[in-house]
Amino acid sequence: MIDDSENKELPFHIELLFDNKLLDIVSFLCVISLFSRSRKGISLDKAAFYFAIVTSLNISDVINEDFFKQKSIKYDVDIRFIQIKEKSKKIVVYLLNSGLVDLVQTSELCIRVNKDGSNVVRKLNSSFYKDILIKTKKVKKEIAFTNKNLKKLLGVDL
Repeated sequence: MIDDSENKELPFHIELLFDNKLLDIVSFLCVISLFSRSRKGISLDKAAFYFAIVTSLNISDVINEDFFKQKSIKYDVDIRFIQIKEKSKKIVVYLLNSGLVDLVQTSELCIRVNKDGSNVVRKLNSSFYKDILIKTKKVKKEIAFTNKNLKKLLGVDL
């Protein structure tokens, strides 16, 4: 009889399904690319805020002022925000080392997609990434990144 009690790792294909680092990196690049027109770039908090909303599983096609009142969506988004907040620094380091983003020092540390990063996003042919870009544009237009909205996202009573 074989004792499998010590072999508790998931098969790679299953792990990749739930924790695909490359998918997160390219999706993050897509989200922040829409903020690259700003000279100062985008802060990590702001990038994580929009990334969490855009990549949440339960996001509806209709994003409006009542977005944060929809409990099933809000629960998925706040969990996603906490997860991506942890990963965002590693993602930015990867993007920096790949030469796709630049750091911009203002009152806070910001990132900006450079020309190479913009070219990568522009050349993406996958409908998944095109959907990320469309959702990001919509969310950016409808939901402002403010302390009030960040607190709503995290479930902090105002």
